[in-house]
Amino acid sequence: MALLTPTGYPFKCNINPGNYSVILGSKYIYRGKAYSFPGESKVSLDLSSIMRNYVNCPDYSYHFNNSKVKETNGQVYNTTLVDSTNTMFDAKFVWNYSPKSANLLNADYVVSDYPTPWVYPTQRVCYSVIGYRDTDYSVELETGSTSFMYVEFPGSSSGTIDVRSFSYTVSNSFITDKEDTKTTLNFKKSNDTNTLCSLSLKGCIPENAYTIYYINLKGGLSFVHCTGKNIVKSSISRNQITHEPDYSNTALHSQTNYLNQRTRAWTLNTPFLSNDSSKMLQDLFSSPMVWVHSYADSITTAAVVTDTSVEEKNKLNNRLFNYTINLKESQTYSILI
Repeated sequence: MALLTPTGYPFKCNINPGNYSVILGSKYIYRGKAYSFPGESKVSLDLSSIMRNYVNCPDYSYHFNNSKVKETNGQVYNTTLVDSTNTMFDAKFVWNYSPKSANLLNADYVVSDYPTPWVYPTQRVCYSVIGYRDTDYSVELETGSTSFMYVEFPGSSSGTIDVRSFSYTVSNSFITDKEDTKTTLNFKKSNDTNTLCSLSLKGCIPENAYTIYYINLKGGLSFVHCTGKNIVKSSISRNQITHEPDYSNTALHSQTNYLNQRTRAWTLNTPFLSNDSSKMLQDLFSSPMVWVHSYADSITTAAVVTDTSVEEKNKLNNRLFNYTINLKESQTYSILI
């Protein structure tokens, strides 16, 4: 049985008819009255349909504020439903709308996706994992036959289950032209030989490369690289006021832009992908939070995907294939005179 309950799945509670309450933590958030069908003594109530209004999508924007190692948790919503006979139904809800089975939500399960499973020097690398707070995790850098501890994420004194998210910046000391030795970053539990997630480390960053970070439908912070033809455009709207012209002074403006508004847009292309990567990438087009990172500027910008439909490509239909992703900046810049 799953340790956590996803909001995207029904959570049926067979309660007794009458008044019932929903408690989040120690606070009453919902009260209702349940009626049974004729001839039935119980009412089947979907607690998830109530909790979807209270369980928030995790905001990972602060992972991009600086290069220090980050850890965040506290994404589990401890919920209790109490029916008219004081029978209690407990659940630990997490923001999760994945179509995959809820039984996968067990400890030491990485919920981040990596359609392009490699990282670049100076890149922000992220892992979202279901685990106990007192569990120590680490990243081991493996090169050839040697390996060493690269980053450690120590646990706390609390042993409760949570969705913990880690991030760090890869040192630019790994920038090199040598590609003869394979280097990987292995995310695992400390003092455990089993690798939970493995990402290859590239020696250099392609020109005009971008990385899109997004929250997948499992609630994990994920990323995909775009190394194809990448285009940046700006849409500009102008608000003007017209003055009386002065023909004796041609340097004066008769029309003045008193307010210009600019929003950037990106058309980004992924490299060629596999069938599995194509399936992972579908969550990007439904993601509620997206960020675009430019390696040329070393800036991460909040964005929204503007594509309204997407074809799930595969090698049987498309052979070699990639994806074109259209995004726009989430902020509009106002330029005043």
